[in-house]
Amino acid sequence: MCYIVAALVLVTACNDRQDIQQAYSFTVETLPVPKKLKVKAERDRALVQSRSLAIERDKAVRQLQEQKDGEKQRIDFTVSRATAEKGKTIRLLQDALKASRDILNLLAGILYKANEVFKRAVDAVIRFGTE
Repeated sequence: MCYIVAALVLVTACNDRQDIQQAYSFTVETLPVPKKLKVKAERDRALVQSRSLAIERDKAVRQLQEQKDGEKQRIDFTVSRATAEKGKTIRLLQDALKASRDILNLLAGILYKANEVFKRAVDAVIRFGTE
């Protein structure tokens, strides 16, 4: 008997001529959104905006850091170039000073020898005059 009932249920379930109701006695309306949901939605929008602002802030900080790093590199380059030029100028001045000292030493040597020659000449004139 159970088999017969089950077979009947299956036969009626597989009926191709079942009508689907197209009209209903009620209307579908949207439910009013509770205030908590509105508050939550507003909070979520504020969080999204906050995250967006944080991303923009981080981007601006990163750009400023890159700019600062660029300025530091330019300053370091300029300082190293100025230091190199200063070192070159110091070497040139030291070389010029050494050359001046060498010239002065040569002149001193020449004057010293000239002094010896004049001494001998004066001694010779004095001997010639006294003999």
